[in-house]
Amino acid sequence: MIILDIETTGFSNTDDEILQVSIIDGNNTVLFNEYMKPTHTERWDNAEAINGISPVMVKDEKPFEFYKEKINEIIKGADLVLGYNVIFDLGFLYENGIERVADDRVVDVMLMFAKYYGDWNEYHCDYIWKKLICASEHFNYEWEENAHNSLGDVKATLFVYNKLIELQNAKVYYEVGELKFENGNRVTKDGKNIDEWEEAYLYYRNKRGGDKTIIVIKHIGEYKREIWIKDYKPSYL
Repeated sequence: MIILDIETTGFSNTDDEILQVSIIDGNNTVLFNEYMKPTHTERWDNAEAINGISPVMVKDEKPFEFYKEKINEIIKGADLVLGYNVIFDLGFLYENGIERVADDRVVDVMLMFAKYYGDWNEYHCDYIWKKLICASEHFNYEWEENAHNSLGDVKATLFVYNKLIELQNAKVYYEVGELKFENGNRVTKDGKNIDEWEEAYLYYRNKRGGDKTIIVIKHIGEYKREIWIKDYKPSYL
C-alpha cells in the first residue's frame, strides 16, 4: 500500500505542471519526495498562495520527466494506491506518462471520509466532499509538515485512513436533546421502535415552540459532531 499526493501549478492536468510528488508506504516511510521545476510555466500565483511553492524554490530542481520512471515503478509495485482526492493526482500523473492504475487498486480517502462524515447533498444524491484539513482536524491530527505540502498531505491522509478503518465497526449512536438513538432507531421502554427524526421533531416542537431545526449529536466511536437538520417535516404531516 502506498499513499501519494502532488502539488501543481493549477487545476488543469493538460495545461498545468507538477511541482512536487510525495509517496509514503503504510508504515509512514517516505518512498519518494521531490520538488520539480516546470518546463513551460514561469509563475503560478494562485497555486503558490495555497501550496507555498514559489518559482524560486524550484528553479534549480529537475523536471518531472527525470523522476518519471522511478515514480512509475513505485506505483506499479503497490497493491493499493491511496490518496485524498486521488483521482485529481492520478489525472496529472497519467497525463505526464505514468501508467494507469486499475480501479480496484485505487482508494480515495476523501470519498471514505465524506461517507463517514455524513453530510448529504440532495441535488447530487451523494455525500459532500470535505477538505483534508477538515478530516484531519476531526480526528485531532497533529501536522508534522505544512498542510498543502504534498509530504504533509500524504502523512495526514494515512492518519485519516487508519482512523476510518479503525472505526468501521465502531458503535454509532445519536443524541437529540434528552433522547438517544442507536442503529438508526430509538427503542422505547415498551420495546417499540420509533423513527428517530420524527421523534426528534416532536421533542423539539414541544420544547422549543415549533422550531423545525433539529440539533443532533452524532457519535461514532470516540468521535462526535453536531448535525443541524433545518426545516424538518415528519412524514405524517
